[in-house]
Amino acid sequence: MDDRRASNLGTGLGLVFGGAIGMLVGLVVGTDLVSPLSYGTGGGIIVGALAGRLVRANRGEDDFAVRVAGGCATVGLFVGAGVGSVGAWAVDASLTMGAAIGAGAGIGHGLAVGSLLLSTLDRPESAE
Repeated sequence: MDDRRASNLGTGLGLVFGGAIGMLVGLVVGTDLVSPLSYGTGGGIIVGALAGRLVRANRGEDDFAVRVAGGCATVGLFVGAGVGSVGAWAVDASLTMGAAIGAGAGIGHGLAVGSLLLSTLDRPESAE
């Protein structure tokens, strides 16, 4: 897979998973679905795009999979905490609780996008 395709795939995966996580949060919390869906989609695009950039930047490095998975989880943590805080602020809820829930969802989102990106990369043929 070329580097540009990895970035595009990461952005697409982030969009889909972010929207799904946002809808899930909206259903669990019991609010309207539009706001959590839009927050989740926006955060998902950011996490997915940065995950694709991590793949491009770390290609050929030692411990490539660990760098990508750890980087995606870290990006998901920070983006999720920010999106969770904004979402909690929008509904007059606790900011720290929103940040904690968003951070947890962001870590899961980052790991899912990172692992799916890693699974789609071209593998070199094993030497016989």
